[in-house]
Amino acid sequence: MKRNQGGLVLFVALIFLLIITILGVALLTNSSMDVKMAGAASDRTEALQTANGVLDDVIMNAGTSEAFLKSTGDYNNGLAVNTGLTDEGGNARQAVVHFDVEASCPRSENGTGTDTFVCRHFHDVSEVTFGRRNLGRLEVTNGVSQPLIAPTGS
Repeated sequence: MKRNQGGLVLFVALIFLLIITILGVALLTNSSMDVKMAGAASDRTEALQTANGVLDDVIMNAGTSEAFLKSTGDYNNGLAVNTGLTDEGGNARQAVVHFDVEASCPRSENGTGTDTFVCRHFHDVSEVTFGRRNLGRLEVTNGVSQPLIAPTGS
């Protein structure tokens, strides 16, 4: 004896297929967002390493680039210092050195008299843009104290 099903099995199968399709699209969207977030975090980490590298290059070449040897008036708007590093376009990356103050030096483990040395305090800034259409901006600041022998009569 043969019975007709009346399409109930087909209707239930189509409902299950629709539910599975919706779940698949939701999972694909979620994994796509994860990939984008991982890429953004990677871009930011690379930008941070680049900015730190620029500042390290300024400190490493401080004796040859005269970045910290100018008179204090030359630092009014900051002094741009080219580094040996380049960006994607082949342009030299720059850091900006600002003179803060000439004052007594911070304490060190080598004892000296208070009038023997003075320090010129600087901060140098490196700025890197990153991300899609260079919308991200990362700025790293580094403090530098340069000890000098105090002028007599101070």
